Amino acid sequence: AGPPRPAVVIGELRVGEGDRVEMGQVIATLAGIGVQRAEVARLEAELANAERELARHRALSHNRVLSESKLQAYALARDVARANLDRARAELELSTVRAPIDGQILEVHARAGERVGPDGILELGANGYVQKPVDFTRFREVLRCVGTYWLSVNESPGWPGAPPWDGR
Repeated sequence: AGPPRPAVVIGELRVGEGDRVEMGQVIATLAGIGVQRAEVARLEAELANAERELARHRALSHNRVLSESKLQAYALARDVARANLDRARAELELSTVRAPIDGQILEVHARAGERVGPDGILELGANGYVQKPVDFTRFREVLRCVGTYWLSVNESPGWPGAPPWDGR
């Protein structure tokens, strides 16, 4: 799994191989998240100021001291401030990588300070179960020792180099 941006660096990795995670849990943050948090705080202040200005000028408009077009300009400034804050919050959320499912960290591909490559940040196995190639020779021996034979049918084409399965 990796972030939705094309080129990013890991700021903090909060999990390691073998760790169990829950859906929505923060597993990493990207470099530059502090700047984005500061931008959100600045835009929150701008929005609060725009809302105060609109309220103050709305009172002046009721007393016919301010024209309707001026009042609309203050409302527009408030709406723009709100949209800018929404955009900054969305960008901040993109800098927080969350587990998409409950599972277990299988392998870490990028650590703090490293650029995320084509393999993403890490591999996550659902509910801790992993499907990996099996050594069928050893698998059959174990089954013979137990004396129980069973076969799991897999509709997938297998993996490259898989040994043929003869049902024994």
